[in-house]
Amino acid sequence: MIEIHELIIKGKLEYINIYYSEDEEKELLNKFDGFLMYIGNSKSGYKIMSLRMSNVTDKYRNHYVIKINEKEKDINKSRMMEKDLYNSVIELAKQKGIDRKWSNPEFKKMYVIKINGYLIIYATVKCFKQYIENNKSSTEELEKYKIYFEDNKKGNTGKLNFVDIQLRKINNKGTKSGNGTDETIRLKLIRDEINMKTEWGIKFRKDYYEFYEKEIDRVELKNTNKSHYDLLFIHIDGTSVKCEEKGNKELYDLYKSNTPWEKAVQRLNGKPDDFIICKLFARIWYDKTICNDDINNLIGNNIPPPSFEEWYDKDCKPMANPKTLWGINNKKLIKGKWLNNKKKISLNGKNGVPIDGRDIIHEDFIDKFNNINININNYCGILFTNTKQLLKCQIQKELDNIMEEKDIWITTCGPIINLKYRFWKKINSETILDIDLIHSKGSDFIIKCITKKREKNFECYLRWGKGCGLSNIRFDIR
Repeated sequence: MIEIHELIIKGKLEYINIYYSEDEEKELLNKFDGFLMYIGNSKSGYKIMSLRMSNVTDKYRNHYVIKINEKEKDINKSRMMEKDLYNSVIELAKQKGIDRKWSNPEFKKMYVIKINGYLIIYATVKCFKQYIENNKSSTEELEKYKIYFEDNKKGNTGKLNFVDIQLRKINNKGTKSGNGTDETIRLKLIRDEINMKTEWGIKFRKDYYEFYEKEIDRVELKNTNKSHYDLLFIHIDGTSVKCEEKGNKELYDLYKSNTPWEKAVQRLNGKPDDFIICKLFARIWYDKTICNDDINNLIGNNIPPPSFEEWYDKDCKPMANPKTLWGINNKKLIKGKWLNNKKKISLNGKNGVPIDGRDIIHEDFIDKFNNINININNYCGILFTNTKQLLKCQIQKELDNIMEEKDIWITTCGPIINLKYRFWKKINSETILDIDLIHSKGSDFIIKCITKKREKNFECYLRWGKGCGLSNIRFDIR
């Protein structure tokens, strides 16, 4: 049995070496695995265990020392604070029988939660809401609060809801929606783990090199509405590639997927102005439901409907709640009239609502989609009198653009703390031969795209993003 009664060090203690025999290793690992840096053999025949004793030399811990110091403004105090938090996690891990090393995702998560908990307590010295609003907290800071509050919901539900609202406000001003804040958190974690060269990041770099034959220098985050890719991988040789990441919270076999977007929401959340079918859809919806006296009387909306152009510009096109007075009142009345245990309420014929606007416009919409139009549309220098053919060209153009911009793809799955991944090389866009509009009762309208290769056929969805018939028309390429 090894006992260290007293250890006197002058200066900064960064690590210590312990010499021991083989049969003592298990006991030492149980005592010191949270500090373990190296195990090897000494020239004397004994084994040697090096223990890292400082948060200066541990890159992972030092990263959070710096984060704490952003609040404390005193590096020595910050190191002592991190040390106390780290030791408390070590003790808790011992009690729970959890391996105390960075290679264990469970221990790593305990440490991060403890650190973030301290940062959040620091922020709540004053009113939490006031602190966030006054300091204009960044997306990164808000996301850390979200993770902490989700793991510590007791007494923090109000704060969690407040953080969610703040994140959505930021997301609606430029950050891609998709899976919302989960996507943003995941992408930032991927970037930080790779750039900080954590254990996960080192493995990712190695696997990336084996697949793409390129060595990563650093990674930058690029997921905004102005770009159609998520991450920029910059290589040691100066080259770079644009990468699209598609993630899923649930664990599944990544190698059984036929495409990177198979488990994702869509490849593109298209803007209504880019697809002629959106305005046609809105026009028929407006005539059949918005200006329908029977529907308005049933809902109880006595405000006169806005003009079609105002309704289309303010309620249909933005990725937001309705902005017209009529639209705001309509949504409030619909949700109040058919309130159903907090279930999502809209004009989709579900959860007790007797109206499904999609079924109401079904016949007219499909008829106008398939017929030759009186109006002539000029698109990219080509004249079209057929909505179907024009839409086919628009889908092809947008698809070509988004697929060309992505050099590589990565699919991920599972919990953020232990993310699994798969690499894909560049994928070219499919050539569309024909399209068809499909609709079944009680569902969204689907545009089926027929391609040269049958197995490459895909679908686009025309739907409402903020409640059926309420606001935000979306055209998703899947």
